[in-house]
Amino acid sequence: MKILFRPQRSTLDEAMEQMKEFSDMQDLLDFLVKDRGNRFEKEDVYFSYYCYDERIDWETFIVCIGRSGDCDYLEKYHSPQAIGFLAFKND
Repeated sequence: MKILFRPQRSTLDEAMEQMKEFSDMQDLLDFLVKDRGNRFEKEDVYFSYYCYDERIDWETFIVCIGRSGDCDYLEKYHSPQAIGFLAFKND
């Protein structure tokens, strides 16, 4: 199984151009922390089922973070901040 991650962007096309593939969740979490400048920990990442996206044939999960740097989204907004979407696909 592979994990496909696309970042939150203005358009689906732009997000799909930046899509990354991972072999396991640990690799994805390592990437997310590094990609965001180590401003949060792996434990700050939340995943939740979002919807089926027929445009790209994804059972889509939203990827959110609870804090980044000095901003605690959970405390300030009572909700985590979305940073992207993922799907699990069989090889």
